[in-house]
Amino acid sequence: MIGKGEWKVKIHGNEKRRGWIKLQIAIDPKTQELIAKEVIDHKVADSTILPKLIQKSTKTLQKVFADGAYHRSSCRNYLFDKGLHSCIPPRRH
Repeated sequence: MIGKGEWKVKIHGNEKRRGWIKLQIAIDPKTQELIAKEVIDHKVADSTILPKLIQKSTKTLQKVFADGAYHRSSCRNYLFDKGLHSCIPPRRH
């Protein structure tokens, strides 16, 4: 008798552990223009990329809109030091 996981391996072969990449982008909300991008792997936290996106920006920034992944004191402090207004919602938990 074959168990649930054993049947899958017998039919499809062993699973390969896959990693993934993430594309972090910065967009001008008015023009919808892409102003910065950064590709990272799954081991890098989203919040650590914020300074790189700000530095790569092709436009002068005044406000930064971001999702809850950037709700960290390091991100908020970086934006404050750069004189940028942050619009980042708090995390759910």
